[in-house]
Amino acid sequence: MLTFIRSILEATPQVSSTVPSRIVSSHLYLHDMKTLRVLVLLAVCASSAPHLLAINNGTQPKVNDRDSLSQVAATKLRQLEQRIDSLSMEVQKRDLEIQELKLKVEKKPETDQTAMTGKIAAGAVIAAALIALLSQILASRWQERVAMRTAENNLRLAREGAIYKNSEKIFDYRLKQLQEFYAPMSALQKQSKALYNKLLVQLPMQEPARYRAPGADAEHDFRLEVKVGEKWEKFYLLDQLPAIRKNPSAFALVTEIVRIGGQMTETISKNAGLAKPEILEVLSEYMGHYAILASLYRDESTTPFPPGWHKMGYYPYQKFDDGIQVGYKEMVDFLDGQVRVGQSLVDQSTVRA
Repeated sequence: MLTFIRSILEATPQVSSTVPSRIVSSHLYLHDMKTLRVLVLLAVCASSAPHLLAINNGTQPKVNDRDSLSQVAATKLRQLEQRIDSLSMEVQKRDLEIQELKLKVEKKPETDQTAMTGKIAAGAVIAAALIALLSQILASRWQERVAMRTAENNLRLAREGAIYKNSEKIFDYRLKQLQEFYAPMSALQKQSKALYNKLLVQLPMQEPARYRAPGADAEHDFRLEVKVGEKWEKFYLLDQLPAIRKNPSAFALVTEIVRIGGQMTETISKNAGLAKPEILEVLSEYMGHYAILASLYRDESTTPFPPGWHKMGYYPYQKFDDGIQVGYKEMVDFLDGQVRVGQSLVDQSTVRA
C-alpha cells in the first residue's frame, strides 16, 4: 500500500500545489466534492510520505514520534478540509457569478432589443397621443369656427329676416297711406286748385269793374282783388260767394269746388290716421273751412260779406297744400326706392342663376 502511495506521489509531486490552482482556474472539473476530498487525502499522504518511507526502509520511529506524526497529520487534514471548504464555497460563488454573467450576456441583446422595441412602442403611443390631441384641437378649432360662422350667418339671416319683415310692414303701411289718403287727397286738391285758379281768371274777365288782378305795387301776394266801395281788397271766396251766385258760369266753378271739398272732407274723416302727425292740425283747419263753405253754398243769399268777415275760417292755403303734396311725394319716393331695391335683388339673383 505504501509502495502504491509513493508511486502516486512520485508521479505527481506537485499535487498539493496544483490542486488549488486547478480548482480556481476552472470550475468544470470540481462538481464532485468526493473527488476533491480524495485529492486532499492524497495530499495529506504526500505530506506524510517521508515518515512512511522511513518506516518502510527499516527505520523504526519511536512511539512518541508516531503519535506526534498522527497529530500533525490530523491537524493538517483539518486545515486542508477547512481550506477545501473555503475554496469550494469560493468556487461555487464564482460559478454563480459566471452563470449570471452568461445569462446577462445571453439576455443583453434580447433586453436591448426589448428596450428598443419598448422605446419605439412608447414613442408610437406618444406620437399617436399627440396626433390624437392635435386632431382634437384642430377639430375643436374647426368646430368653433364652423359654429361661429353658423352663428354669424344665423344672426345675419335673422337680422335680414327682421329687416325684411319690418321693411315689408313699412312698405305695406306706406302703400296704404298712399292709396287711401295721400294719393286721393293730392288728386282732389289739385282739381280743386285748378278750378279755383280758373275762377280767379274768369271773374276779372266777366266783371272787370268789380274784380281785378293786383298790380305790381300790391302789398300782398293775392292774385285777385275785389272792389269794396272805393277800395280794392283781397279776394276771399267765403266773403264773396253770395255775390258770385249772381254769375252762373262762375258759380258753376264754385259748385265743383264745393263738391271736391266734400270728397276731401270724407277722405280725411275716414283715413286721417294714415296722415303724418304734423299735418293733422291743418287737416282740422281745412274741415272747418269746408263746413263754412258748404253752409254758404247752401244759403241763397247774394249779398257778400265785408272783407275779413270769415277770418277764422279761410282756406289754409300754403300749410294745407304743402302738407298734402309733400307727404304724397315722400310716399311715392319711398315706394319707388323699395321697388328699385327689389328689382336689383331680382336682377342679381337672375345673374347668379
